[in-house]
Amino acid sequence: MNHLTTYLNLLNNSALLLTLVYLFDFSRSWIRIRNLFLLNFINGIGVGMIGMFIMYMNMPLDQGVIIDSRTIVLSISGIFWGPFPTLVAMLMTSIFRYFQGGAGLLAGELLILMAGAVGMIWRMLCKKELTRYRFVDFYVLGLLVHSLWVVILHFSLKRFGIENLTQVMMPVLIIYPVITGLIGTLFVSRLDKERIIETLRKNDETFSIVADYNTNWDYWMTPDGQLKYCSRSCLEVSGYSREEFINNPTLLQQIVYHEDKSLLEKHLLMKKQRLRDFLDFRIVRKDGNLIWINHSCTPVYGNNGEYLGHRASNQDITPRKLAELEIVKSREEIEKLLETTERSRIALLSLVEDQRSTQNKLESLNANLENKILERTEQLVLANKELEAFSYSVSHDLRAPIRGIIGFSNILIQEHGEAFGEEERRLLNIVRDSAKRMGQLIDDLLAFSRLARKEVEISKTDMHELVHHVLTEITMQHGPHRAEIIVDELHAANCDASLIRQVWINLISNAIKFSSKREVPCIKIRSCHHGNTIEYSVEDNGAGFDSRYKDKLFGVFQRLHSNREFDGTGIGLANVKRIVSRHGGYVSADGEPDNGARFSFFLPENLNH
Repeated sequence: MNHLTTYLNLLNNSALLLTLVYLFDFSRSWIRIRNLFLLNFINGIGVGMIGMFIMYMNMPLDQGVIIDSRTIVLSISGIFWGPFPTLVAMLMTSIFRYFQGGAGLLAGELLILMAGAVGMIWRMLCKKELTRYRFVDFYVLGLLVHSLWVVILHFSLKRFGIENLTQVMMPVLIIYPVITGLIGTLFVSRLDKERIIETLRKNDETFSIVADYNTNWDYWMTPDGQLKYCSRSCLEVSGYSREEFINNPTLLQQIVYHEDKSLLEKHLLMKKQRLRDFLDFRIVRKDGNLIWINHSCTPVYGNNGEYLGHRASNQDITPRKLAELEIVKSREEIEKLLETTERSRIALLSLVEDQRSTQNKLESLNANLENKILERTEQLVLANKELEAFSYSVSHDLRAPIRGIIGFSNILIQEHGEAFGEEERRLLNIVRDSAKRMGQLIDDLLAFSRLARKEVEISKTDMHELVHHVLTEITMQHGPHRAEIIVDELHAANCDASLIRQVWINLISNAIKFSSKREVPCIKIRSCHHGNTIEYSVEDNGAGFDSRYKDKLFGVFQRLHSNREFDGTGIGLANVKRIVSRHGGYVSADGEPDNGARFSFFLPENLNH
């Protein structure tokens, strides 16, 4: 057997592999079996039958040795059909080879096992998608399989001469890898075709969803007047189905209301000039109702600039048109009403004159009221001046004798204290301390009266810094104290810093005073937001008070503790309430006897004067 004959026989046998391509196409396109096991089994039988037929149409070599392209069938099956169909095909071809018999039986069985195994292993090791395989990938697969084919024949056939092996080896190594590459490429082309078809199907589905579920009635008309596409919304808008419009492209012109046909004819002339145009007209629906349509028309061109027709969109604007007609009707009624009211203009002018007279009287009354307000204001200013003079008189005239009492008491105690008995010294101390309290009471009353007259000057105030200044001032005036004072980060406030400083002095001084008898006095100063209000609080662990009497705390001269327990005039908290009230805020207090107290004042977050 010469080389040419060998090549021809191999090509003839390989031509039968085209049936494998048809089987793959058939299994992908026509077989619709949802049971995956059954589908793979049927595919395996199909591949096995093709392999058996190729083995039947073999090229006999010598002493029962046959040459065929079963190795291509099984290796390709391992890649494209997977393990289960390939194992079924391997079993069928192995049984068929057994019945063929001959000296090459063992070699033939080994070739079946090798080809199927190489195909399946190739697919497992090569992770890329099947559609990314190229001719060279399948050629390398074919070269590997048929190199192993030569090795198996060489070592399995003891009676197979080297000369005959050489005669077959070269054609097999040349032709079969090429055939494997071509068959594999055909399979990939089939998969590419399937992928393209699926992509087109999805694109078509997307286009259909976007177009068909649009509330507008859209269509595409070709240059020759045929409808290329018509959306489903035409049925909702016009009452006619898309099939009726596609079968009769002039149906739209036929259902246009007769009074608007001239408008549509002008529009069609613009359409022939391939211009974009808009138009409102009426159509008669299939049920006989008359509706308004907003029609827009746009020329369509292909990628190469070719004119493809017009895309049109029709929108039902009946509600809008009816509303416009109602507006026109209302305008006409208003114009008629204005004509009617013209006759009443003289009466209205008379009424206006009466109103002018009334207005003059009101202006006169307002002028008198303003004069009275000015008069009362002058009286109030005079009263304030008199009050200031009285305050000065009180401050000067009352303080002088008090200073005298304190001074003489000190002289008596310091210079003649030894001449007095213990009871006399005690009485002198009482006189001196009472005078001091009287002086402090006068100072507090004057401060209380001045608060009502002081102008509130609002500015952004850093409360944290202000509290620290107050603490320093208290320490400098009254000396060191034992209290542990905890100051949280305080919110800034819009307030009069000088007035609010007095609030902090009173509250913190009270907290230090009323907690001074504790073993570990503790004072906490905090702030928090409540909507548009900021709460500032001073809390101590001191003597506390009965909450039933908390409303009395902020009154003048109201005290819940005696002077023997804690010094005080009963004016400090009244000052606190007056200052906070002038800022538009309010105060509160909570406490328990011998369990501390909490005093709070609330300021508006945005305060303007």
